[in-house]
Amino acid sequence: MEHVLSVSEALAVGECAVCGTDHHASIFFDLGDYAVSRCSACGLVYLSGERSTAAERIRYQRDHFDTGYMQGFDVDEIADEQVASTRAALAHAGASLAGLPHWSPVLDIGCARGHFLQRLRAEMSERQFIGVDASRRMTEKGRAEFGLDLRGRTFETAGLPPGCFGLVTAFDVLEHVVSPRDVLSKMLRLLHPDGWCVLEVPSERTVFRCLARAAFQMTAGTIAEPLRALYHPSHLTYFTPRSLMRLLERLGAVDVVVRCKEAHVTRFGIGRYHPVARAAIRAMTGVDRVLGTEAKLLAAFRRGA
Repeated sequence: MEHVLSVSEALAVGECAVCGTDHHASIFFDLGDYAVSRCSACGLVYLSGERSTAAERIRYQRDHFDTGYMQGFDVDEIADEQVASTRAALAHAGASLAGLPHWSPVLDIGCARGHFLQRLRAEMSERQFIGVDASRRMTEKGRAEFGLDLRGRTFETAGLPPGCFGLVTAFDVLEHVVSPRDVLSKMLRLLHPDGWCVLEVPSERTVFRCLARAAFQMTAGTIAEPLRALYHPSHLTYFTPRSLMRLLERLGAVDVVVRCKEAHVTRFGIGRYHPVARAAIRAMTGVDRVLGTEAKLLAAFRRGA
């Protein structure tokens, strides 16, 4: 059962995952049954109140391809885009798939059914590919379909050896975890000394988010649905390029590159919306592209010596 916060729990500001304190944080906006905080020191935005790691993991044990968010998407298209994003992130950092430590294994955190790893294996067939995901249903289907080493558990409990992975990826994972600081720290420890991490998260700094907050404030909270759609309870953290860069560097990551990119929902899933909504989304996406504030952040980084 999903944990519903009491009013007092929801309005507790909570600690910023980047700064490690609530001294610079305050309630950004209050949606009644939950609130969102913002740290003025680093720009991180996050759901207020305390969260349980065990309770959050329950959300992701079902198969989201059958009954969840991924219904209606062409998963192969998204997997191809993720491979292209991995290449692009490494290239921006001066690296490449071909230049990864020879024979080093590849790990995908939040692998779902393994479509991304299957695409990557076609290009890097000499390596071992491992995926971990909280949903055993999805990893079981992926093992049966692709023959990949997919493990239905968290990567902390998956028996992964530290210091050996040439590539660790995490697409749309970090925003769902209670402690992104702990998860990133563990990801770095898994890396081979010459390995790379690539991750993708939603960006806080978009035109749509700014307009949704403005509408909420100007109508004294009457127009709240856009904010509820953008800041929903399953996303606990929203990074800006600055806050993501700062957290990674504080954890000892080096050669950090963070760039914006278009979200797959506007590239591959826009047909699910009403024609008027599609036109508005395309217009805002175009403005974001011009301003460099697109809806996803794509980062590549290595661990320090």
